[in-house]
Amino acid sequence: MFAVFDLDGTLLDTLRDIADSVNEVLMANGLPVHSYDAYKIFIGDGLTNLLIRALPQEKQFQEKETVANFVHQARGIYTQKMKTHTKPYPGMETMLARLAHSGIRLGVLSNKPDDLTRILVKHFFPDIPFSCVRGASSEFPIKPDPSSLLYILEKMNQSPGEGFFIGDTITDILTADVAGVKFIGVNWGFRPLEIQKAGNVVSTPEEMEKILGL
Repeated sequence: MFAVFDLDGTLLDTLRDIADSVNEVLMANGLPVHSYDAYKIFIGDGLTNLLIRALPQEKQFQEKETVANFVHQARGIYTQKMKTHTKPYPGMETMLARLAHSGIRLGVLSNKPDDLTRILVKHFFPDIPFSCVRGASSEFPIKPDPSSLLYILEKMNQSPGEGFFIGDTITDILTADVAGVKFIGVNWGFRPLEIQKAGNVVSTPEEMEKILGL
């Protein structure tokens, strides 16, 4: 069996560090900033889409070079800030350790840039034996395209019907659905209302363990 997890809003509460980094870019460019609640809606579809959503509407469709410059600024700031307030959601480390001990193959799939995804997973879960960790890269389209998830399953020698993808947004639901993987939605993430129609929705790590057979 496998369990592949989304990162932001599922394993880690990254909201404040992401929001602070993008707001710093907006302020530096004389643009209005946003509340943490607003960023719960912006996050989930990669850094470029996050920046576009954070821009004023009249600036969202400006030249690609301008948006790319904002993305570059935000990435640089976030790389420095990303461990400041970020932390695992309660019970994550214990749950992951129990899943690994039971023989479940573990993976992480995020739309966060691949190098930053790997840094955060290694930093916050150093003792968890993840079989495969992937973030966004030029190799595959971002979620909800299923390519990265199917690649992870291939690396873990697992078929789609043998486990679960776990996440907190509609993007994660769609990824699992297209890949033919069962889905578990977590209520503690950034957009809990989006996952209420999922077949399995959990409010605690203990509830997730039960679905996974522990």
